[in-house]
Amino acid sequence: MNFPTDKRMDFVLVVDVTEGNPNGDPMRNNTPRTDPYDGHGLITDVCVKRKIRDYLTDEGAEMLITREPVAINDLLAQVAKTVDPTGAAAKKGKLGLDQQAPRAAAVCKRFMDVRLFGAMAETGDYKAGRIRGPIQLAMGRSLHPVRISKHQVTRVAVTDDKELEKPGTMSDEHGRQIIRYAAYRMVGTYSPRMGAKTSVSADDLNLFFTALQRCWARDRASARGVMGCRGIWIAIHETEDGLCHASDTHNAVRVTMPATATSWDEASVTLTKGQRGVTWHYFGWDGLELATLHHERFPKAPMAAGSPTATGAVPGGWSNPTQPEGW
Repeated sequence: MNFPTDKRMDFVLVVDVTEGNPNGDPMRNNTPRTDPYDGHGLITDVCVKRKIRDYLTDEGAEMLITREPVAINDLLAQVAKTVDPTGAAAKKGKLGLDQQAPRAAAVCKRFMDVRLFGAMAETGDYKAGRIRGPIQLAMGRSLHPVRISKHQVTRVAVTDDKELEKPGTMSDEHGRQIIRYAAYRMVGTYSPRMGAKTSVSADDLNLFFTALQRCWARDRASARGVMGCRGIWIAIHETEDGLCHASDTHNAVRVTMPATATSWDEASVTLTKGQRGVTWHYFGWDGLELATLHHERFPKAPMAAGSPTATGAVPGGWSNPTQPEGW
């Protein structure tokens, strides 16, 4: 089943972490990011986009924002010269804006991350303007406040002659900071109007959701513990703008677990259907498929106590035998 590029989509992603730091804050000595008001853990959209870009790069796609030592200004200059072989630098006023449109189209054609997320390509002598991406992600938030523990580690690698007489040195005062367990919920949207402007394709969307599900396995590090995607639920609307509020679809996916949970086995996931003009899908190991009763519930009248479907919850996430347990 292919993704439609001309219909609005809202999606919910759930990831979890065990014994690790999912996203450190460099302004706080790499402490796991938390909301200072309520103590919930946070994962920035920038963090997730970096993982997606790395995955897509591994798959052969070209990125504008890359880990390679290449200046964005140089890349924009390369693209500009494919549009205008004379290599004229950006001009001011209306003429400059007229230059930017074909350059922006060329930037989108060459770089997949620009087609998906957009780019601030207003730098250097070969500006391509502000390109708004069709896919927007919000920050991920943990289901409950997180508890962070700090652990010192001993370093025995010698980097200076002065350290030769020492058997080992300790890490700095902050050491390694980890969360024992937390599940995070992140929401996102796809705008078909913006997708038409960046020329995003159904294959691009399929690669994006594949990366969103699988990038965690390619970003392993001892500091991050064990991270993985626990599910991606996608609401595909009938029209370009949809017929209901985004919060109606985002809030339809409910993940509950005790505040003291130490694994995904203690989680319950429910999906409430019935939003106007929406068809629910699930993106799993086999790609895009219609959401089934293995990981959803329909809104129904209350059932008798003790009924297996009375609560509408699916213990331990979904129970589909064809879905592997985590990573």
